[in-house]
Amino acid sequence: MINIGQLDKRIAIQELTKVKDEDGYKSEKWVDVKSKLPAMVIELTGKEFVESRREVSEYTVRFVIRHRTGLNNKMRIVYDGRVFNIQQIIPDRNRKQTMTIVGIEVV
Repeated sequence: MINIGQLDKRIAIQELTKVKDEDGYKSEKWVDVKSKLPAMVIELTGKEFVESRREVSEYTVRFVIRHRTGLNNKMRIVYDGRVFNIQQIIPDRNRKQTMTIVGIEVV
């Protein structure tokens, strides 16, 4: 069981949504599904590799939040000005009080 005081960071969960601008053109925009969501943030790993002749840094971070429905891996997390693609959502199957989201930041 997690102590509520450990959820001391704030994240936003965003979803790519089709929007129409004032001229009637459709485009896609990242929109907050939930903002200022309390979370525990655990930075796990970082690695560097070369892709298409450029150096890429990739960071894996684990976000623990209170259990909620409606999240999927097509969404992303914004934390402290950084953007993380959701790789995996792991619910707490025993008590359904928390869930862990594994995110990858590619820089």
